[in-house]
Amino acid sequence: MFIGNSPLYSYLSDENKNKLMSE
Repeated sequence: MFIGNSPLYSYLSDENKNKLMSE
């Protein structure tokens, strides 16, 4: 998943990360 290497990924909260991962 490209967002994992994106600066935006570390900007997101853990909750949002989990939502992205589940989609």
